[in-house]
Amino acid sequence: MKKIYLLFIVFIAVSFVTNALPFTPGNIVVVRVGTNGSPTALSSAAAPVFLDEYTPGGGLVQSIPLPTTVSGANLRLTNSGSATSEGSINLSQDRAYLTVVGYDADVATAAVVSTTSAATKRVVGVINTNGDINTSTGLGDAYSANNIRGAYTTNGFDIWTAGTATSGGGVRYTNLSSSTSVQLATTPTNVRTVSVYNGQLYVGSSTTGFYGISSVGTNAPTTSGQTVSILPGFPTVSGPSTYGFEIKPFQGDVAYVADDRSVASGGGIQKWVLSAGTWTLAYTLSPGGTVGARSVTVDWRTATPVIYAISTDSKLISITDAGAGSPAVSLITAGTNTALRGVAFAPGTIILPVSLLSFDAKKINNTNELAWKVTNETDLAYYEVERSSNGQQYNSIGRINTSANNNYSFTDAQPFATTYYRLKMTDKNGKFSYSKVVVVFNGNKGFAVGTVFPTVTKNNISVDVFAAGPIKVSFTISNMNGQAMITKTASINQSYKQVINLENLAAGMYMLQIAAADGTQKTIKVIKQ
Repeated sequence: MKKIYLLFIVFIAVSFVTNALPFTPGNIVVVRVGTNGSPTALSSAAAPVFLDEYTPGGGLVQSIPLPTTVSGANLRLTNSGSATSEGSINLSQDRAYLTVVGYDADVATAAVVSTTSAATKRVVGVINTNGDINTSTGLGDAYSANNIRGAYTTNGFDIWTAGTATSGGGVRYTNLSSSTSVQLATTPTNVRTVSVYNGQLYVGSSTTGFYGISSVGTNAPTTSGQTVSILPGFPTVSGPSTYGFEIKPFQGDVAYVADDRSVASGGGIQKWVLSAGTWTLAYTLSPGGTVGARSVTVDWRTATPVIYAISTDSKLISITDAGAGSPAVSLITAGTNTALRGVAFAPGTIILPVSLLSFDAKKINNTNELAWKVTNETDLAYYEVERSSNGQQYNSIGRINTSANNNYSFTDAQPFATTYYRLKMTDKNGKFSYSKVVVVFNGNKGFAVGTVFPTVTKNNISVDVFAAGPIKVSFTISNMNGQAMITKTASINQSYKQVINLENLAAGMYMLQIAAADGTQKTIKVIKQ
């Protein structure tokens, strides 16, 4: 049996609201505006927003309400009931986070789009694999008196947003819990969607000179002065009405684009193909009837990709793309006085066809030396070494292609005082997952928490901790009232694995606090099934 160590990324010591069960990887999440069964029609007033999780066949799993009241650092997140350009949702490429956007406004706030961002902050919601919702990011300098439409995060911290406004519009960068943002480019100021594919930031728009997918600067920029460039082959003259899009991972040579025009006018789900540096429209798939589409996500795991989309008549549809004319299957239709807006896959880790036998790192002179050994390396493309100074925000510092001997090494010539490492393992279809975390100290003191796995369990939790020298550490499981249920202590040196058995606890949510004698603390939510 193939095995792999996986890292589940969670919100740590960050404000969150819990309203949900953990997501199931492979399921579909749809943004719904409006309450099912409401007697009041949607209007330009602020409406409640829900994330509805469905199986790929359209079976409802759960409905997660986004906050409609302020709670601590978390703001409200509502949408305009009639603004069809709002409600996009994105899954981060590491499959750890969903992002949605809205307004810090009470339900029924009149003409919410027309409010100023100084008075009504434009909010980004970040949701992790456990269904925890963080709405602490409220921008007071963006999309004033106009729409915020979408957001994307690569790691739960760095955030890019899309929307429109004469001043403060376009594609912008911010980070979790911030109240300000950076406008990356002065043109265009009207963009509809934003995503990162294969490390590059893109926007979807339908404005003068930018009628399709455009790249923004190089890689995923965070500073102003960037250039937005329409991809070669996409139109620069009016006609298309581009909304959501998805580019094939790894290869980057196929894109599906949602266009909300009628089918007769060229709308639907367009398939674009890259050849010799130019994108060409291959054909357009109909979402059903005569209507177009505004949101799209794609399962690329087979030769015939499965597309999920939201049509302009507010249906969730699926299409198995076997070629031009492939039919749409209607899965869900919006209820009375509600609207379906965006669609994405549920967050959660995908298991890859590789077995990681070992992954270690150690200090040698002034460098850190990493080594790992694998087996069952089937269809894997490459390993990416990622590094962090705090165990939360990681950056790539090198890529190594697969080889025949299944043994790999990497040298970090400029490590931090405390350096966290993980491997990003990517297969030939663009799917990827992460290794456990290892930590190296360049001094004589230090303590760090590595991987906590799993965070949803029926029995055991395994906690990896690291120390530069001998130190006493406590591990405490508390219920949501703060009552300690399990406490363990250990004196550790170098690396140590603590296993905590939860079998005797009632099913529910608990907090794991890891505290070292040097004052270092980390708190993580865990769920006992």
